[in-house]
Amino acid sequence: MKQLITLAICVVCAALSFAQSAPIVIDGRFDDWGGLSSFTDTPESLTGVDLLSFEVTNDENFLFIRLEVDQEIDLTDNLVSHTIYLYIDGDNDAGTGFGVQPGYGSEIGINFRQLFAYFDAVTPSVTVNFADIQLRCLPTVTSNIFEIAIGRDVMPDGSTPLFTSPTIKLLFRNTANGDRMPNSGDTFSYTFDETSTGAQPALDINKSNADYVRLVAYNVLGNGLTDPARQPHFEDVITALNPDIIGFSESSGTSETQVKNLLDAWLPTGTAEGWYVAKDDYDMITASRWPIISEWAALDRQFPALIDLPSNYANDLLFVNSHLNCCANETARQAQADEFAAFMLDAKAAGGAITLDPNTPVVYAGDLNLVGWAQQLNTLVTGDIQDTGTWGPGGSLDWDNTDLTDQICMQTDKRMAYTWRDDAGGSYPPGRLDFIIFSDAVMTAEKSFTLQTEIMPPARLALYGLSTNSTSNASDHFPVTADFSLAMAVADADGDGVEDALDNCVDTYNPDQMDTDMDGVGDACDLCPTDSNKIEPGICGCNNLDEDTDGDGIFDCVDNCPAVANFDQADWNSDGIGDVCQDFDNDGINDNFEILVWGSDPGNPDTDNDGLSDGDELNIYGTNLLVQDTDGDGLTDSFEVNVSLTSPLDPDTDGDGCNDAMEWGQQCPDSPSASCAGDLDFDGIITTADLLLFLGAFGQSCD
Repeated sequence: MKQLITLAICVVCAALSFAQSAPIVIDGRFDDWGGLSSFTDTPESLTGVDLLSFEVTNDENFLFIRLEVDQEIDLTDNLVSHTIYLYIDGDNDAGTGFGVQPGYGSEIGINFRQLFAYFDAVTPSVTVNFADIQLRCLPTVTSNIFEIAIGRDVMPDGSTPLFTSPTIKLLFRNTANGDRMPNSGDTFSYTFDETSTGAQPALDINKSNADYVRLVAYNVLGNGLTDPARQPHFEDVITALNPDIIGFSESSGTSETQVKNLLDAWLPTGTAEGWYVAKDDYDMITASRWPIISEWAALDRQFPALIDLPSNYANDLLFVNSHLNCCANETARQAQADEFAAFMLDAKAAGGAITLDPNTPVVYAGDLNLVGWAQQLNTLVTGDIQDTGTWGPGGSLDWDNTDLTDQICMQTDKRMAYTWRDDAGGSYPPGRLDFIIFSDAVMTAEKSFTLQTEIMPPARLALYGLSTNSTSNASDHFPVTADFSLAMAVADADGDGVEDALDNCVDTYNPDQMDTDMDGVGDACDLCPTDSNKIEPGICGCNNLDEDTDGDGIFDCVDNCPAVANFDQADWNSDGIGDVCQDFDNDGINDNFEILVWGSDPGNPDTDNDGLSDGDELNIYGTNLLVQDTDGDGLTDSFEVNVSLTSPLDPDTDGDGCNDAMEWGQQCPDSPSASCAGDLDFDGIITTADLLLFLGAFGQSCD
């Protein structure tokens, strides 16, 4: 007994020590639990369902509990025999309420399987429905783990609060086998943490991209679309959702024409055809903005239809509108799931009742009534067929041979994922009955949600033209919506199997994509396949750069002076070398300068034949290139430079009044050679030097 008391004290302390608020999402996935106040039961040897552990937390509005048992059960049904209760001591006073075991005075005792609760905070006690305590529980199918939410501000009898103390006690009990958690003599206490978890971010229900395909599944409850009282509410909801494809169920008494007329009025497509509508042989109607190519009505309570998507999408879309058997009809639901799996496997393979193009997007959606064995959902997702004798061995259903995806559509304004709620008409807690399952190998759910207007604030309702009770006045099911991005059509202009965005020859067929020079242009359309700098020969041809070194607008390969700008490409002798960069006669002056500036002959190094080259006359002596005797003194420029050693630029070099030619001819009276014939250097002596001067002038004209 001491050990039990010590354990109870430690448990209470642990709960108080680790109590903390948390933004739990009731979606049946449990990935947001862990590290919170918890209790683990002592190991026991029991027959039937063994209670293993629970975890507790809260936010501003709900008490959250995660329950784990030792086997797969349906918490609100008797597929596996159990009678599990949850007792809550809401005032933390063992002296009030129902004394379920020492240390507890339970204000409420919740019988999950029998779908009611005893409210013992009043005398006499009263029986209340789950709606009276805002009880939510997922998953709706069988599991060994469940997450439960109970409203913190509820008044189960309409006037008496359930929770009146910040600290409460919790106890689970399975009366079918006597299991308790905590055991008799122990208690578990939890203190609410008032730390805010933050508001659920509100989801914009509008489609964020025009290319996304919006799909809606909607159980309209007993031909609701044609019920005059409910029709305006459906109009508000459907108009706000603005779907591209919608699957209605519970429409056995509603015709295709009636649905088409409603949708054409509510959501005009702007086309002459308007909405396309098809109905199966039961109660399902599928409507689409785009043509419905094919239908397969033979499946039991499942209606596949192939939608002809616009040409900018890579594939059409297979939509399977489904409304599986309800309630306790487990065998029929499993057979229907098996049938769908076999249908999908047939669709993926050639031949049979259906053959889809590879990678055709597939969406399976509707009110699936999954309220029993989880195997039915497992078959729809994984292809694990149970009746293999009838439907074959089963197999992976997605195009990449993996599972399909069960897209959980969270509510827009609340951390909950239930899609059905009927507070007035029944005892079951809200459940997830409506599903969207899809082939995630070829499409992506960009946004998904469940629309329940009753939980939306007025400003949000006004934003979308909705009212508080739009969804509850229309149906007991809420519409589930998903926006899908799909593969867009691939442009392939040349038909070589390579999309234009990746094709290195967009307009030339080249499936091999060969690119020898690795310049990004395939050999098939590259006129210079070995030149990585060019795809066309251009002016200079392949493997030659089209460069213009001198910037004269003429590429080097055809420029007769690639290093010197010469726009006119003048070439006087047509030898292929431009005048500006050639000195044809090697006289030291380029041809262009001789022609345009001096007027000298670019083909004659001594234009005036005076014995001096044009270049020497210009650059050394400064004499006239076109005149033999620049200074006009009667001696040629060459003679004066080389023989008489007089200035070719000054007719009287020594300034004695007698020009150089006369002095050279000894015709001046004061000439040193006048009295000494043969003294050519005027040194007063006839020497060998005079002879050399004579010989140097031998043959020259004296004109």
